[in-house]
Amino acid sequence: MKVSLGTRLDELAEEQLVAILRQAYPTGAHPTEVADDDAAVATIARGSRLVTSTDLLVEHEDFVLPEFTPYDVGWKTAAVNLSDIAAMGARPTGLLMTLGIPRDRTVADLVGWGRGVRDAVATLAPGVSVWGGDLSASRLVISAATSTGEVEIPVTRAGAEPGDVVAYAGRLGFAAAGLRILLGERAGDPDLRGLERTGTIREAIDAQLRPRPPIALGAAAAVAGVHALIDVSDGLARDGARLARSSGVTLDLVSGALAGRCADLGWARHTLNIDPWELVMAGGEDYGLLAVFAPDARPPEGFEVLGAVVERGEHGVLLSGRPTEYLGFDHFAGR
Repeated sequence: MKVSLGTRLDELAEEQLVAILRQAYPTGAHPTEVADDDAAVATIARGSRLVTSTDLLVEHEDFVLPEFTPYDVGWKTAAVNLSDIAAMGARPTGLLMTLGIPRDRTVADLVGWGRGVRDAVATLAPGVSVWGGDLSASRLVISAATSTGEVEIPVTRAGAEPGDVVAYAGRLGFAAAGLRILLGERAGDPDLRGLERTGTIREAIDAQLRPRPPIALGAAAAVAGVHALIDVSDGLARDGARLARSSGVTLDLVSGALAGRCADLGWARHTLNIDPWELVMAGGEDYGLLAVFAPDARPPEGFEVLGAVVERGEHGVLLSGRPTEYLGFDHFAGR
């Protein structure tokens, strides 16, 4: 049977579908030493610790179609899993990808997802291997990965101390703004009718569909002696509070240090009717790195100092010494 991008998945055997995905996956610097078996096998450097994580994206919960293309879903799945490895100060080595997809989708959807994975790896973490994974039929699109990395001494959330410096690398608020645009367009928001996807509008949408976490800066921060590290997936305020809780401290962020980032999102006030401060403090899915360094350390280029660590108080995160009203996202609370 001749296979084209328009061929429905239920017209092909599972082995054929797996072969199509394998053509899209990068072999990377640590290719599997066995093929077509029950597990991948790879050799990594001796003397390093293995870091591993997993993250799951579910249709209607983490993304909506057709606003997200299969390519976007593949890209984002790889990106968020690589980000978890970077947040441990580790260098990513491999990914195991998992896809649940309805039978009535086409080979084009499968190939698009695989190419999204491939391009995310090539852009964010060149040299990472995609070792394989699992493929299943499902009623909704479910996209997941297990990521691995190596590091001599892993960086946790628990090492921050009073007097340390708080720094951040990556975007803030753009992905949340992009999501508001996509959902507003889907709901037929009249204020978004005719909105041109150019400039910062395009930037925000791309930040949601295809996030670009600063993967290499995780390992760079570890070399620079970072004390604590976390990737910001659910908002600066919420993830900052998580780091603060683990370390038994409070993070005092300086409003002046964040003012420029709010100014970059000033258009959202009139276009989306949302306070830029809410996007910066509570908007998630930019997957930047929130780091805590010793006061005499030099954060790697790409990190911007946002504040300082103080003794633990009633609140985990302060904004110029005052409690912040911004909470961030919680999957099960729905906010």
